[in-house]
Amino acid sequence: MKLLKTIFLAVTTSVLLSACMGLPFEPKTDAGVQCKVDCGFRANDCIGSPMNCDNAHRRCINGCRDIDTFELKKQQDKSP
Repeated sequence: MKLLKTIFLAVTTSVLLSACMGLPFEPKTDAGVQCKVDCGFRANDCIGSPMNCDNAHRRCINGCRDIDTFELKKQQDKSP
């Protein structure tokens, strides 16, 4: 019974933590791609606690989403 509780707790924890990761980001513009690449390089060079580095990477990717959305809107406004 104790083993079953441990397995249930492990599965529940992994599901909850994976839900906190956010949606995957697939850039649609060159600026979005470059931003995502830069975030990856910065994440590899991050010095500090893993939690701080993960938070910084998450904020960087969210910024890339904003840049990508802005560039898409700018491209749509230019097209006839």
